[in-house]
Amino acid sequence: MKNKKYLIITLLLSCITIEGKISFTSISDNISDKASSLSKKMNDTATSVKNQIQNRFESIADEMSYLGKKANESIDSLKNIFTQPRHPAFCPLRNITYAPTVDDPEVIKNDTEELIPAIKKYAPVLYLCNEVFFPAAVEDLFTAPGTELVYQLNHRSSKPGPLQVIIPKGQVTMEKIYEQKSKYKDNDPDLFFNIDQCTKFGSDPKRFSDKNGNLTTPIYVTWQKFNNKYYIVYGFMYGFNGAYPISAPIKGDHDFDLEHITLELNEKKELERIFYATHTSREGVWLPANHKDINYEGTHPVVYVATTGHGAYPRNGTHIRIFGFGNDVTCKTQRWIPQLVLLYPETDPRFNAKTMGWVYHPGNYGVSGVGSFKRFFTGETDTKRGEPHENVQFCPNPANPNNPIDLLKYQACIESQRPKATIR
Repeated sequence: MKNKKYLIITLLLSCITIEGKISFTSISDNISDKASSLSKKMNDTATSVKNQIQNRFESIADEMSYLGKKANESIDSLKNIFTQPRHPAFCPLRNITYAPTVDDPEVIKNDTEELIPAIKKYAPVLYLCNEVFFPAAVEDLFTAPGTELVYQLNHRSSKPGPLQVIIPKGQVTMEKIYEQKSKYKDNDPDLFFNIDQCTKFGSDPKRFSDKNGNLTTPIYVTWQKFNNKYYIVYGFMYGFNGAYPISAPIKGDHDFDLEHITLELNEKKELERIFYATHTSREGVWLPANHKDINYEGTHPVVYVATTGHGAYPRNGTHIRIFGFGNDVTCKTQRWIPQLVLLYPETDPRFNAKTMGWVYHPGNYGVSGVGSFKRFFTGETDTKRGEPHENVQFCPNPANPNNPIDLLKYQACIESQRPKATIR
């Protein structure tokens, strides 16, 4: 009996041992399988993370390379604007009779409104910025040997009409220009000047410079009275409006360029406001005469002229336009103290077709646009034009254009202002 009990106990213990071994083996195998699966997942995760990091580094490297390329392009472009000398080719000097200035005794004698003292007192001093398309006297533009007046119907379309020469090359005079006003409708875009290409660079500074090296190229002045205020317009002429200087997808270049500022004087002929006109009426700004951003040399307000585009600004720096792609850059590399030529409407007895006939040209001054100066005789006082000054995005020029750090800081400023610079 004892042996039976012993046998039964032995059998039970054997079963428990066998079952324990089986359970342990099963657990061991399960743990091993899970460990293997976990190891595989960890390896897969590590490989995925490694690939993601590698891809991200490659993406960052590409971005850095792109940014470096853009920075180098910006630096090269800025160096072109701020540091590289330019040597434009001007028309050969010729014997030309220019319109009398406000210093002419006859002009002073006929100043019945006694405005010439104020016109001279508040005449602007201008600064060009490494300019290649210099200001021009109208006589140099319209009487150049290669300039002709032509008519071509729909000349800007894909199917323009035949080109008709109205005044041949070498025969353009102010009087002949004035004669056309009775033959063509006003503001006819198909009547335009093909301007001699040598005038593209403006009037030769050799003809218009003083002993101190300041430009003296003429600017053209007219005035009108409106609501007990005097409005004096100073118009600046150029043979060509260049393309935008920095990375512009829109070229913006065209023949002939007409820019201006307008001064508002009270009844005592004291300066109260200045309108700095740029590319459109909306982009110009009216500022009170004592505004902190207006500089003066004595009584003369300073005008900073944008490189190649010639917009007139009160501040020296970069004005952000068209999302940063059509910026206007101003700086002080050439001082311009202009001669002042006074213009009168044809209803005024002081009007002289021999010197002022160009003002009444009924078409465009250049093949791609720019209408007649006579609009300043017909109520265009700028009184309702312009936009708030604080809306104009602006960056100061680099302290040292040869210093890459200064140039990158400047570029960073432009990038930060770019989203605010809408198309106007």
